[in-house]
Amino acid sequence: MTSAWLVMAIAATGPVKVAAPGLAGVSVTPELQAFVNDHLAQELVLEGLDVIPSSQIASVLGLERQKQLLGCADSQCVVELANALGVDAILLGTVAKLDTVIQLDVRLVSATDARALAIYSERVTSEAGLLDAMTRAAKSLGPEVAKKLGKTATPSARAGSASMTPLVRTEERNKPLRNVGKWSMIGGAIVAVGSFIGLLAIVDTNAPSNTPLTPTEAGLVTVMLAGVGVAAIGLLLYVVGGTERVPVQVGFMPTRDGGLFTLGASY
Repeated sequence: MTSAWLVMAIAATGPVKVAAPGLAGVSVTPELQAFVNDHLAQELVLEGLDVIPSSQIASVLGLERQKQLLGCADSQCVVELANALGVDAILLGTVAKLDTVIQLDVRLVSATDARALAIYSERVTSEAGLLDAMTRAAKSLGPEVAKKLGKTATPSARAGSASMTPLVRTEERNKPLRNVGKWSMIGGAIVAVGSFIGLLAIVDTNAPSNTPLTPTEAGLVTVMLAGVGVAAIGLLLYVVGGTERVPVQVGFMPTRDGGLFTLGASY
């Protein structure tokens, strides 16, 4: 009897066990969706939760059974998934890219009745902004779900956490009109120089100055002048096109296998 009570006491005060089968993605790349799933699971681990990631769930249930349970929206499927994995809660939610913003909606639901134990939502304006959003989500979800389940959640030390905040700096970039001017100037100059070289190769320098040009020579002169004209127009467009300042976000996120360098710009 004493042993039974001891086991129950340990279970009640142990870490929260969470299954993280993966968030749904809306208008996001598979690479970004996979990154969000992995990083959010890691952030919950750093908040003291015992998390089973998607890869381990597939090895326990089988990939097909995992897809069947995740595709079912009712509470019975959630409870079945939780019971199969022996967890206290399941991480569900969505990451969606809508125009210029990214919406992160996550929740931890109970393994017994599929009710929401903790909910977090945030909207960010860049993929790099998801780093801090997922950290804040984990910091909000971890303590709340532990409190409701009567269990412990002891956050781990976040090595290099200061470097996870993206550093924002500004760079100059050409406006579209200036880029058109640059390539027009380069292309026109190449045509003009090429035509001039071709003209030098075929022209008869010993012919009298009043000798008319041959059709080939006249054609090369026409192409050369056209190239000079295009280059001149390109130079004008390059000068008036100008530049604009672009915010660039640079950050480093530590992972189990080392780290992930992030670079983003607002275009």
